[in-house]
Amino acid sequence: QTDPSSPIYGMPAVEVWRCKTCIVLKRSMGTGYSGVDNPLFYKDNVRMLFGDARESMDTVFHLLRESQERLRSLGAATPDIRGRGDVEREAEEDFPVATKVVGVIRERGPGEQRVSITPSIVPKLRRMGFSVLFEAGAGLAAGLSDDEYLKEGGVQVAESAVEVLKQADVVLKVTAPMLDEVQVLQGSQTMIGFWNMFGTQDLLEALGQSMASFINL
Repeated sequence: QTDPSSPIYGMPAVEVWRCKTCIVLKRSMGTGYSGVDNPLFYKDNVRMLFGDARESMDTVFHLLRESQERLRSLGAATPDIRGRGDVEREAEEDFPVATKVVGVIRERGPGEQRVSITPSIVPKLRRMGFSVLFEAGAGLAAGLSDDEYLKEGGVQVAESAVEVLKQADVVLKVTAPMLDEVQVLQGSQTMIGFWNMFGTQDLLEALGQSMASFINL
């Protein structure tokens, strides 16, 4: 990045090494197309996971869920160790009146276990003037119950994805929009997610014909 003699000199770089812990998914320690040894791989705060990226992340999510379940079971028999001031600050937070609705729907892709937001994100959205409309069971595959979202306040649970798609101003997704989802959205709505830039012809045509806005991150 900073060495003029390097074949990748001047290329933009996301400085992930500044994180407390950085996890790199890679098949091997090979240099790749650039032929450059990446110094990131040798930093003390970096952990390397070799092999198939999806399998590696599934393993990480599984371990995190197990850890979360253990903490919950301990918490059930352990007194709340937070100070009274912390509890009072949480109770006293005054959120602005919601003027827009964020929608969260269940991801329906094969083998997909993720959900677009976790309960901890709800207060952040509320501070920005959003309420949350959540499809029932949308977080179950990720180990998150509807009650965990509801206890954050400002959340309503809808019985179906269609209900969310018809009422939300902004719909958050992890994967590409489904054809039937696109067909429900209206011109004043926006869907945001992560997906491959290439899609099926039917989906591309539907996106082009829809009056809604679609943002691919």
